[in-house]
Amino acid sequence: MRRTVHWALALMTSAASASAQDLAQQSSALKLIRETAAEICYTVQQEGQQNDKELSGKVQAQLNGVISKVVDINADVAGKLKNQQYKEVLQEQLAATLKQSADCRKDVFDTLVDRMLPRLPPSSQQASQSTPRGPLPEFTNPIKAQQPIYVFSSKNRPEDEELAEDLATALKSKGFQIASTAKSAALLVDVTDTSISDKSRVASNGTIMHYATARANVTTTSAANSTPLFSDPAVEEMEQGDNTYDVREKARAAMIEAAVRRFETLSAR
Repeated sequence: MRRTVHWALALMTSAASASAQDLAQQSSALKLIRETAAEICYTVQQEGQQNDKELSGKVQAQLNGVISKVVDINADVAGKLKNQQYKEVLQEQLAATLKQSADCRKDVFDTLVDRMLPRLPPSSQQASQSTPRGPLPEFTNPIKAQQPIYVFSSKNRPEDEELAEDLATALKSKGFQIASTAKSAALLVDVTDTSISDKSRVASNGTIMHYATARANVTTTSAANSTPLFSDPAVEEMEQGDNTYDVREKARAAMIEAAVRRFETLSAR
């Protein structure tokens, strides 16, 4: 009997470890694809997309680069992404997306994710809340109507406290109840590790393009029992433009909007 229990526990531990590894690989691949989508769309903005069948040499190189990186991260996709026929289908689909898209980065991201990444098994999908795919059982009630939210920063860093205030304001503007104290809240939102990094590149036409990436951890838990709403609290958004200050502000604003969308999606269910 004892041996059976140990065997069962070993299986459960192994399955949990495999699931966590799958989620980590998926998260890393999504980050690479998001960055590549921004780079491809900037290239198309500068060069244009000539037709819906072929990619330019630069976009082709960018696509090959992200394929190589995703293959290194996730061996499960190596077979199909190294298959020349499959790559040609992906290239043609991306060319059509670039030609027709009104929202380039979103559409390119969706196309690449759909063609490049495997579907996680149901158990992994349920465990992953890095994107708002659905609330945990404790949060099935509409959040806007019945779940007062207290937004704060446990680390007391000025940039974290400022972001917490702005996130609370953004949530309130969308109709969420904002609690003034933790005691009166149903959900606790702890904002930490806020940062904005930037870099610059010289485009083919000689102009300088600036990129900024805003990141923060937005840890959301139940006030009653500390149950986390998302397994991955990280929120990250990247913006680009020709002015460093404006790009940093746009990236920060986009990050706040992304955090609000998580709660919007959960509240709508």
